[in-house]
Amino acid sequence: MKNQVEELCLRPWQEIVGTCVDAIQDTATTITLVIEIVPKAQKLKLSLHNLTVRVKDLVGQPIAIIRTDDNKHPFLIRRLNSPVTSVLRAHQQPKDH
Repeated sequence: MKNQVEELCLRPWQEIVGTCVDAIQDTATTITLVIEIVPKAQKLKLSLHNLTVRVKDLVGQPIAIIRTDDNKHPFLIRRLNSPVTSVLRAHQQPKDH
């Protein structure tokens, strides 16, 4: 089912890389993104909290989203310069200095 959208919940230090194909502003600080994973032609729906980004700026953009363990900033979003070949991966937790 290529058109099916699956719900995704990232664990701390897990990252998803793909192209944002839809973005909905649910509340002032919550957005829902639909990310397309290229090699699998899969779409994943992800709700993000405590964000202050313009959702219109993300649609059509290759992005990476990483979940952190910081309650004030639980998600980081990066825009990517190159086309995306998609990944869902886990990172090691940063070590305290």
